[in-house]
Amino acid sequence: MDNRKEIYDKLKGKYQNLEFDSRYEGLLKLVSPFYTRFKKNPTNFIGNIPEDGVLLFISNHSNVYDSLVCNYVFKDYKYFVLAGNEPRNKFSGKSFLAHGVYWLDRADYFDRKNACNFIYDTLKLGGNIALSPEGIWCLNPYKLSLRMGRGTFESCIKASSYQKIYIVPLIINYNYVYDCIFKKYRVKSVDTTICNSILVNDKMDSITLTNQIQDLFWTIKWYYVEKEAMESKKSILIPGSSNEYVFKREEQSIFEWERFTDSLRSQYKLDWKKEKTYEILSREEKLQIEMEKILDVNIYPSYTEPISPNKKLCKKL
Repeated sequence: MDNRKEIYDKLKGKYQNLEFDSRYEGLLKLVSPFYTRFKKNPTNFIGNIPEDGVLLFISNHSNVYDSLVCNYVFKDYKYFVLAGNEPRNKFSGKSFLAHGVYWLDRADYFDRKNACNFIYDTLKLGGNIALSPEGIWCLNPYKLSLRMGRGTFESCIKASSYQKIYIVPLIINYNYVYDCIFKKYRVKSVDTTICNSILVNDKMDSITLTNQIQDLFWTIKWYYVEKEAMESKKSILIPGSSNEYVFKREEQSIFEWERFTDSLRSQYKLDWKKEKTYEILSREEKLQIEMEKILDVNIYPSYTEPISPNKKLCKKL
């Protein structure tokens, strides 16, 4: 059932950053194949998508194509999206209008709080939502995903008092090839994995739920890194700054992008040690070290203890 127009009419007076125009659905179907010319491998299902509740689709975020990949994987579902406001007045931003979009100023503390309220209200009214809990692109080749704040999941837990809500995790992994003509890396193919859905209830702890999802993202991304390592005789290369975006992010080095994301995160007014448990933070550091080993880079030689992601989950893949 498509209830987006009804929800939009109820919320548009409260949220000035909310836009919806179903006329762009035709445009989205027309232009998507041109933007995603790479091969889309069949989606791997660890778990099925529930049909008896409201859905919060979440995915990792590492490429400009992420939203179009979500369009492809979740083509049978109607949902609102949350998006950074950079492409709002660009042609690429029109695809978001087809779904119904809340434009988010990520550097604005109050706008982020307002976005959490929008998530709560939309889920409470029975509307599906798709977003990336990382918030910003993860372009660091030594990180499997960025840390997640818990605001999205707090809103989801609160709304579960009114609706049966499932979180549906989607992990996206791009395979790159070097284009000798244009001297840059381009996407060759994309792998997608839909994990077991999480049924949310109002007794859940938001930090525990955030850690569970962060762990899931790391595990599946780690599986793809190991898979690529086994299939390749060469050193693994995960290009980060080769992507193009509306303001040419490819011109920024990975480390410049890291400084930019750090500057945004510093405005979040959060104590990140409280957002994440020390155990999880330690695990992230160890995973980064293991990534560096696979990439044949040893920045922190004093660290030697390895970490193994969830092997049971990897075996299912």
